[in-house]
Amino acid sequence: NYYRLSFFVSTPPVVTRRCCLQVIFTNKAVLTQHKFQFFDFLAMFQFLVTVTILTVLRFMKKVDIPPISKAIIVEIVPISFMFLGNVICGLGG
Repeated sequence: NYYRLSFFVSTPPVVTRRCCLQVIFTNKAVLTQHKFQFFDFLAMFQFLVTVTILTVLRFMKKVDIPPISKAIIVEIVPISFMFLGNVICGLGG
């Protein structure tokens, strides 16, 4: 395995699920109730927040993120395209 996620392993699954659901409901509220039309901006903002949180956890030694290599890129590219499809169809649809 490439990652050691001690922070996430020690986090109770209920908390993790609740955070995921909160993101979904927040997206729904922002896009429908507040009539926010820029789903791509919302996705980019969430991406930047995620990168920021992971960077902070990395500096706190809570998460080990390996250096980027060709093997990791080949492994991550399909997941990235699935995420892009999810953003376009889910948030944009």
